[in-house]
Amino acid sequence: MKDKMITQLRDIWDELTYGLRRLCLRPSPDVRLFAIVFLVIASCVVNIWFIAGSIYSAGRRDAGKEFLKQQEIDSINLLKQKMYEYGKSNK
Repeated sequence: MKDKMITQLRDIWDELTYGLRRLCLRPSPDVRLFAIVFLVIASCVVNIWFIAGSIYSAGRRDAGKEFLKQQEIDSINLLKQKMYEYGKSNK
């Protein structure tokens, strides 16, 4: 029983090491070209993703500040108008 389990573990280990050795062999020119093109395209996509996310985030922050400023200005103008109307009605 114990010997059978040890041989099974050795077989599994041999299969794993064979797969790793096969993976690490020198790739053909077609595989190298595919890997290079894939890595370049993936890098470009990630770069564009980060740039677009940064622009969106900056725009959202700036728009929020502008909105708050506009709200503040509107509330001040409304307050001035109400004070003017109140003063006018008391006379």
